[in-house]
Amino acid sequence: MRGRLKIFIISIVVLCSFVIASKVNAESNSVIINEVMWAGSTKSSHDEWIELKNIGREPVNIAGWEIKNASRGETSLFIPTDKEYIINPDDYFLVSYYQKGEVNTTLDTESDFVTHQLSLANSNNGDLVLLNDKKEEIDKNIGDSWPAGNNTEKLSMERIDQNTSGMDKNNWQSAYTAVNLINGISDKATPKVSNSHFDFKPVSDFNAQLVNYINIDNFVETDAIVTDVIDGDTIEVNFALGTQKVRLIGIDSPESAYSSDFELDEPYYLAAKEYLEENLQGKTIKLIIPYSINDRYDNYHRLLAVAADTENIYNISMLENGFARTFYLNDFYEKIDFWITIENKAKNDYLGVWQDFNNTCIEINELMINPAGPDEENEWIELYNKCDREMNIKNWILDDGQHGSKPYLINHDLIINARDYIVISASESAIILNNSADRARLFTPDLNIGYEVEYKEAKENWSYAKLDDNSWIWTPNFTKGAKNIIAIDNENNRDDYQIVANLNDLTQIPKDTKVKIDGVVNSEPNQIAKQYFYIEDETCGVQIYSYYGNFPDLKIGDRISVMGQLSDTNYLRVKVDSVSSITKIEQSVNFSVKKLDIKDINASYSGLLIMIEGRVSRLSGSIFYLSQNGSEVKIDVKEQTGFKRPNLEKNDFVRIQGILYQSSQGNLSILPRIIDDIQIINKYYNDNNLKIITEFNTLCELNDEIVKVKGIVNSLPGMLNARYFYIENNKMGLQIYSYNKDFPYLALGDEVEIIGTVSQNGLRLKINQAEDIKIISHYNSLTSFNIAGMQPANFLGILVFLTGIVEEKSGRSMILNCRGMKYKIYLKSNNSFKSSGIKIGDELYVVGIIEKINNEFRIIPRDTNDLVNLTKNLHQKSLVLSPQKNVVKNDILINNLPKSSKYLSKPDKSLYNDTIQNILKSLAIVCVLMVVILL
Repeated sequence: MRGRLKIFIISIVVLCSFVIASKVNAESNSVIINEVMWAGSTKSSHDEWIELKNIGREPVNIAGWEIKNASRGETSLFIPTDKEYIINPDDYFLVSYYQKGEVNTTLDTESDFVTHQLSLANSNNGDLVLLNDKKEEIDKNIGDSWPAGNNTEKLSMERIDQNTSGMDKNNWQSAYTAVNLINGISDKATPKVSNSHFDFKPVSDFNAQLVNYINIDNFVETDAIVTDVIDGDTIEVNFALGTQKVRLIGIDSPESAYSSDFELDEPYYLAAKEYLEENLQGKTIKLIIPYSINDRYDNYHRLLAVAADTENIYNISMLENGFARTFYLNDFYEKIDFWITIENKAKNDYLGVWQDFNNTCIEINELMINPAGPDEENEWIELYNKCDREMNIKNWILDDGQHGSKPYLINHDLIINARDYIVISASESAIILNNSADRARLFTPDLNIGYEVEYKEAKENWSYAKLDDNSWIWTPNFTKGAKNIIAIDNENNRDDYQIVANLNDLTQIPKDTKVKIDGVVNSEPNQIAKQYFYIEDETCGVQIYSYYGNFPDLKIGDRISVMGQLSDTNYLRVKVDSVSSITKIEQSVNFSVKKLDIKDINASYSGLLIMIEGRVSRLSGSIFYLSQNGSEVKIDVKEQTGFKRPNLEKNDFVRIQGILYQSSQGNLSILPRIIDDIQIINKYYNDNNLKIITEFNTLCELNDEIVKVKGIVNSLPGMLNARYFYIENNKMGLQIYSYNKDFPYLALGDEVEIIGTVSQNGLRLKINQAEDIKIISHYNSLTSFNIAGMQPANFLGILVFLTGIVEEKSGRSMILNCRGMKYKIYLKSNNSFKSSGIKIGDELYVVGIIEKINNEFRIIPRDTNDLVNLTKNLHQKSLVLSPQKNVVKNDILINNLPKSSKYLSKPDKSLYNDTIQNILKSLAIVCVLMVVILL
């Protein structure tokens, strides 16, 4: 009996040991990358290390694990399997190049694994991926550079919130304390202990005005000494966390030459900086900092704060004195109306950056671009004050466009009297204008463009002058520092010019006759050729020709009068001798484009703007041909247009707009004026030009190319937009777009094969017709992905879900806080969403597609079932209607089959693991008790 009892006890012990041992890897996904010393140390550039942390409740054996540099495609380090490498709960595992005590390391704590495999580049390498022994991804922080840390000061990169994704760049900080490092060094890092952390205090009542400008419940405070003033909105402080750069929230001050787009000190940069220096340098102040860790740092890892003392709130003082403008106000933190009121008062009083520049008095009036003699000595820009009061243009800026000469800051008093002129020479400004083409810009002190003029092909010793009607012309009669006087060719005033009422009457007039004609500009000068452009009326079109290409500034739709010589009666050309031969009569005249069949094109339409459609029959360089019912016409993309022929294939169906041109030999061709004059209506597909894509992330390299893809329909046309829907494949999404809204009947869960053209850098696939989509199968599994705590940018076009608290609400937009991260939710009006019942503080369960709009990622619910207000006890989850045949045609959602549904979301893996762990713990306790009782 005793033998059997011993066998039973041993069996129980073995079973318990197995159960307890099985816990070791039960929570492998609880291990995170917690700190990285990628910069090396002051001792050695090889003194690098990576700290892992177990944030779970069970020990984890990481034998056989590896950390990879994703961008380099290689293993940074590999944990061997020669023994167990256990990380206990809430404990650390340090992998380093050196061990404590070696001469080249600053570590003053024992490493858990030392290897010379560890090698971390200092730039373009912020992309570590932690894999377990099954090659499963456990944690990662991927980016084109390290999100924190410092190579110069030798600061490690620390994770701020261990429960927030490592993919969030704002979840990393540079270490500001030193623990477990040797004495006598300036390096900052916290190997094998908690990352740098400081407990801020609630905001006190030291300044009674604070409550007027900020929501103090959303802030904390600390004392700090100002050690340096960087500029009018950035200071450096020293406090319990060490030395830290601080960005004053809610304001933006003028930049120094180092940061300015103009590469010069912006107006009032020094005044703003000196004001802060006078009031803050060396003083102890309060820093009022956002309570949320995720909102405490900007993209440059500067601490965001309000700086204040008992008398002043310096963020507000900068606004009051006109040394700053409001910047990125957030009603959760700042009381926006009060900040705007302070700014408007400074603006109305013309203080600082708001000095009296908000007017339209000063204009650029004349340019000498290509003078006789050296340009750097003889070029000039003339300014004119058209108002009845004098103007001081100190702190205004002149430049010649981006990437041109260095901008010229007028840093001294410069008065322009009422209705008077000044000339700024190139020798003074160092601005050299290009002869071929360039622009001149005048900026007010708030860095807005006060006036801008653009030109092409400057003729030597001619100026470019502004007329009273604000148009510009080239003239040899330049008037430096005086009113522009455009000399009129006396010959043009003679009575021997024959007035022609209709342009087609020119065919009845002898060659070389001097004529006066009127017409509407249908192609701009220098658009398709340097020496000519075209006008038209209701009867025909005419080419306007100048040997020197000297034309006034004309736009399509301008009605003009032309005095010139009829130089050709076959294709109707009128030659002009000077700019003054052309007079603008009227602007923005509407005229219709004549649509023709190719077979109907003939010389009587030459000079007209026409439209045709046809299939590409031949291609050769910039020239291609369209055919239609056996007729063919040549399309010629001229080099002067500045664009190249689009990527066309034979048999593509194309719509063309352009001028019908007749050569001296009588040959006809169509000249597109701009790239939008060529529209591809339908692509022609064949096996030679069709790429089959299995991974959507490769599409970014194939813009404008034709591809075939497969995926599962996760939203229907009409749900998010009438012109598109989404498919997904291997946790990647793709927008399918049709301008004509031409789609087949589709259902959620359909697997489809699609042929289309890649656009928007791989984010969209454009189709031409419903036949481009082939349905392969129905009722495929479609499961939403829980992105709580993750960056939405990684799930573009994917069906996702999360639960969060409404923090902000504006119209159809809401901000949800989920695990410390903020997600924007947008409710489309076409889905009959009613947001009026949703309040700030409500807990919502949201399912939707992630879209990117204006560089902002937001979750778009597909219909009303995708949004549940949990606060109102609506516990039903959003359903995927995969078996239900929800079909769309012509923007109408048709329910034509009985409803059958399944839940979108799968059980949360972490919740499942917690349940298993609790069972295992209970079983282990029972085992121990049984052993004690039996013994």
